Amino acid sequence: MSAPGAREAGDDRAWRDRLLRAVLRERAASRRELDELYCLPVAARVEAGHAIDGLVFAGWEPATGHFSFHAPANGSGFRPGDRLRLGRGDDPWGALEVEWADYDPAAARLTLAVPWGGDRDALERLARRESQLVLDRGDADLSDALTGAIQRVYADGTPHERALREWLAGRARPVADPAGEAAARDSLARLGARGLALRPAQADAYVAAWGTLPYGLVQGPPGTGKTWLLALLLAAWAFRGERVLVTAFTHRAVDNALQHAAALVRGAGGGLPVVRVGARADQHTELERLGIRTARGPAQLPWPAPGARRGLIAGATLFGAARFDGAPFDRVAFDEAAQVAVPQALLGLSAGRRFAFFGDDRQLGPVTAGEPDPGLAPSIFAHLRAFAAPVLLDETFRMNDALTLFPSTQFYGGRLLPAREARDRRLALPTPGDPELDAVLGPEPPAILVTLDHEGYQRHCPREVRAAADLAEDLLRRGLPPHELAVVSPFRVQNREIERELRRRLPPGAALPVIDTVERIQGQEREAVIVSLTCSDPDALRRDASFFFSANRLNVSLTRARTKLVVIGSPRLLATYPRTHAGLVQVDLFHRLFQELPRVDWSARYA
Repeated sequence: MSAPGAREAGDDRAWRDRLLRAVLRERAASRRELDELYCLPVAARVEAGHAIDGLVFAGWEPATGHFSFHAPANGSGFRPGDRLRLGRGDDPWGALEVEWADYDPAAARLTLAVPWGGDRDALERLARRESQLVLDRGDADLSDALTGAIQRVYADGTPHERALREWLAGRARPVADPAGEAAARDSLARLGARGLALRPAQADAYVAAWGTLPYGLVQGPPGTGKTWLLALLLAAWAFRGERVLVTAFTHRAVDNALQHAAALVRGAGGGLPVVRVGARADQHTELERLGIRTARGPAQLPWPAPGARRGLIAGATLFGAARFDGAPFDRVAFDEAAQVAVPQALLGLSAGRRFAFFGDDRQLGPVTAGEPDPGLAPSIFAHLRAFAAPVLLDETFRMNDALTLFPSTQFYGGRLLPAREARDRRLALPTPGDPELDAVLGPEPPAILVTLDHEGYQRHCPREVRAAADLAEDLLRRGLPPHELAVVSPFRVQNREIERELRRRLPPGAALPVIDTVERIQGQEREAVIVSLTCSDPDALRRDASFFFSANRLNVSLTRARTKLVVIGSPRLLATYPRTHAGLVQVDLFHRLFQELPRVDWSARYA
């Protein structure tokens, strides 16, 4: 029989090898995916939303360092910060690396930035030499950073790294920290004295995140104020002299958490540095306007002196957090932790000694190209909840009672309830609309299913395009501000056609609502949301069952609206019979959706 120490060392080697294989497998899958994409003709890449063609150079902006292009059409899924490749379109692997900065649809103007280490002169020569250019999806191979983090944590290393291995393997479980709990309750009392009383579940989460060693878990379903609660803790820790880092996979999540924290610091009288590390150049002005300083790296941070009464709040993406090796922070808070794969989490775990993980593994998880390792949890949040139950924030301040019912029952065991101030809200529009649409867009019922009897459509259904455009147009004409409406579909081509149809109907230059995929709408909310399910081809649905029938994606789609949700779909999609038991369970969820939502049949209207 082997000694415990030998068994633990063997377990650690097995964990290290599993994580390394996961990273290398993902890198290989991403490369294969891009190879297959780049082999397609330019027109096919454009149609799939992975390229833009016909770019014409419009100038260089010295103030920002951005290059501007006239882009007559943009049906891509590109967003600020995306790494892309710019060239003639014949050899994307040989094209120049660029970064998406902005796109103005009204002016059909696209701006691109030169990424760190890029060649600005080469980009200018290319832009001036070629009459038209093609912008392709790029690759962001970060596997070297991930494998380096894994090797550091699983080397013999420091006591901190050995402790990480213990609780990552579940050999050491979180324990209550009485001093931390007392400090959390004292902080809650001070907040209450200032008129800021937390709800019971929020207070429990506040204490758990503060008073649990070495980490606490907080599960935040849609609209429950997860990021606000995180920001409240960041400010409280820093006002007590702690150095705190908030990290996440995306720039958007980090910036959102810092903006909430900066607002709380200002409201408390200021005097506490809030710093964004590694922000994109185009973010600096807006961040500084919000009271958030910017820094290139650790050396530029205003580190407090030992024993200082005030601490520091810093924010960086996970790959930026990897630069803080040696645990210089007292705490590291992970936001959107359910979107962080376990190997990626190691980038932030070396930056601190105590941790708080905020997320919801019933919403979207990490984006992956390869097949997941069945023995590895999809995210650090899901991995850790096997060893410690998270505190559930059980009140949604977003959805009214009718909108909360189905998600609560199907995804949260009936524990999610509407807050009293949200429960009875209903959609109220200032002007009357099309009487035929009132059955769908009236305040009652708040959630409704519009069925269209079609079959054989895959990523684009013209009938649902017309239905979604009719509903969106009526809402806008009745006075709903465009920024309070979202139209969501699983497929970019469907979203592109809905956008085109709306532009055709509305006055030139009129603002449009958000029209995007589920992945892009997570974390956002709107007064009204229209969901176009689109697909009705049984073979396509069977092939892509894990994507289309994903319970997590459905949860996100159904939980963005405050007062009005309209789901458009064909009953034919329920005729799908997936090949796996998991697929059958997912399809059954859609059966329940079609059974439980009030229904209007518009098949004849869009025949």
